[in-house]
Amino acid sequence: MVLVDFWTYSCMNCRRTVPNLNRWQAAYGLHGLQVIGIHTREFGFERVRHNVEDAVREVGIRYPVGQDNRFQTWRAWSNRA
Repeated sequence: MVLVDFWTYSCMNCRRTVPNLNRWQAAYGLHGLQVIGIHTREFGFERVRHNVEDAVREVGIRYPVGQDNRFQTWRAWSNRA
């Protein structure tokens, strides 16, 4: 089972979910859960990989994160907001 979390580092609501996602990955990872973060930028400065990497460390994300600057993954899931 995979939980896909679309997020952006300048969004406080996105940051607030990280502790829960880390806990779920730790608690249920051995039972087949894989949390994956997809960083989908909202602003131009969020395109910079270094900024995303810094944010991942800063908020303490402990699961894989992909960067979706061109919204390809976002659109593949038919996200609207």
